[in-house]
Amino acid sequence: MAPLKFAYSLSRLHFSNCLFRALADQLSGSSSLHLDLRRDTVEYMRSHRDDFEPFLADQPFERHLELLSADGTFGGNDSIVAFSRMRGVTVVIHQLNEPLWQVGQKNFFFVFRRVGNGARRAWFENDAKA
Repeated sequence: MAPLKFAYSLSRLHFSNCLFRALADQLSGSSSLHLDLRRDTVEYMRSHRDDFEPFLADQPFERHLELLSADGTFGGNDSIVAFSRMRGVTVVIHQLNEPLWQVGQKNFFFVFRRVGNGARRAWFENDAKA
């Protein structure tokens, strides 16, 4: 089976919600569900506190989750890890002149790449060979 690829341009999104909008679009076909995905990701992090809290040095864990749950807050590496584990998918990040970064080890991939004009793109792949 050939890989399925769906592109989603992050350049047309509200940048503070771009991670959750792109992921919601690929899961449901609508970026409008980004707040639901954000809420689910925060709840996953809360229920797996021991996996995430040691990596937060700048603020208390509950304060971090409070801020992350607010619409318009950027999602970072911890959000990507939580999403990947929660959904059982691999998130692949491409950045110009940087090594490939992957989170998760499943057959479904969310791929982010920075393109020439500075815009970011995301797409979803189902790689039957993985």
